[in-house]
This record gives sequence, C-alpha cells and structure tokens, in this order.
Amino acid sequence: MLKYLRQFRQRLLANNQTAKYLLYAGGEIILVVIGILIALQINNWNEERLAREQESIYYCKIKEDLELDRNSLVGILEDNHKRTEIGKKLLLKLHQTPKDKSVIMDDYLSAVRSNVFYPNNSAITDITSSGKLWLLQDGKLKEQILRYYTDMDNFLRILHHNQSEITDRIFQYDNSLEFGAHQTFYREEFGEELMALLPDVNWQRDKESPYFKKFEEHIAIAVIIAAREKQVLSTLQARIEQILPSLDQVCKVRPIE
Repeated sequence: MLKYLRQFRQRLLANNQTAKYLLYAGGEIILVVIGILIALQINNWNEERLAREQESIYYCKIKEDLELDRNSLVGILEDNHKRTEIGKKLLLKLHQTPKDKSVIMDDYLSAVRSNVFYPNNSAITDITSSGKLWLLQDGKLKEQILRYYTDMDNFLRILHHNQSEITDRIFQYDNSLEFGAHQTFYREEFGEELMALLPDVNWQRDKESPYFKKFEEHIAIAVIIAAREKQVLSTLQARIEQILPSLDQVCKVRPIE
C-alpha cells in the first residue's frame, strides 16, 4: 500500500501538479492525525476499562473484609452479653457471702476477660498505600468506607484502653495468698501438703474486707466496661450493615467491554 502511495506522489511531482500534490499531502497528514487520535482513544478506552475492573476488584475486596468484620463482631457481641450476665450474677453471689470461695472465683476470669476485635483492613490498606484511592469513583460510598475505617481506629483505641484497665486490675491485689488464688485456681498445682500449710482465707464472708471491696469494684467495672464495649461494637456493626448493600451493588457491576 505504501509503495503505491509513493508512486502516486512521485507521478504528481513529475507532472508538475503541485496543487494536487499539496492536496494529497494534506490528506495524508489528516489520515495520520486521525490514526493517532483513534489509537489514543483506543488506549484511553483500554485504560478506563482496566481502571473500572480494578475499581470493582477493590470494592469486592473491601466487601469481603467487612463481611469478615461483621462475623467477628457477631461472636464478640455474643461473648460480651455472656460476660455481662456472668458479672451481674457474680455480684449477686458475692453479696450472698458464700462460705466456699470457689462459688465466686470459678466465674471470676470469665467475667473480666474479653475477646479482642481484630479488624480485616488489608484491602483499604492496599488501596491507600498504593495511592489508588482515586479509583473509587462513587463519592458517597468512598466517604462511608473511609469514615468507617477512621472511626474504627478511634474505637479500637477505646476498646484496648478499657480492656487494659480490666486486665491490669487482676494484678492489683496486694497479696496473692491473702486473695486466696491458691485455694481456687492453683489448688491442684500446690497439692494437699502445701495447701495445709498455706493460709485459709475467706474474705468473701466479710463485706468490710479490702479484698471484698476490691473484688466487688473489679467486677462492677467489668460490667460497666462491657456495656461500653457493646455500644462501640454495635456502632461498628451498624456501619457495616449500612455499607454492605452499596458494596454488593458495585461489586457486581460488569467491567467495561
């Protein structure tokens, strides 16, 4: 094809048909420009298609992370409810001044321990660290996603602070023997011979005992903090339920053909 075009151009020049040659040359330039524009448009379409495909992939990954968070929160909130109930029953048992310390100590750790929420944020971390946040073009949905992860970071600090406050109190009893840990948690480890030598303490029968008051406060604080955790975790759960339907829609969008 190029061979014939060169021959045609040479004939025009040989016949001194300058006007026709200029017209022909202008046509060639226009064709070249059109070809370049078409190539650029095809390239732009391809880049747009790849961008929309990547956007859909990111939405799907965020959706997967939030679904995992939702499942974790369901289990943690159930544990939170059980822990609250155990704590309240434990306070009632404590004020019944039981003769046997194990009646309250058996449930002690269950009342003060809590499950830690570990969010799944690999998708949003990948998006932000790679500078690809611009790919998420649904402005409202992007704002909801970013607000969720920002609030989650703040909520996690609250949860960790509260959990540390409860855990630290376990080690604030002045004397483990006076507290009676050997009579409940470690009876088998000490054995009968040592148990006969160690003090037999029953502070649970004396409401004026410092250990009674400290134990009572510890369990009461555990119930209060469980209520705080429930508020925080329920807020996160509600945010997830708000975002997931929108993510479900954009995750199913077919990429540009």
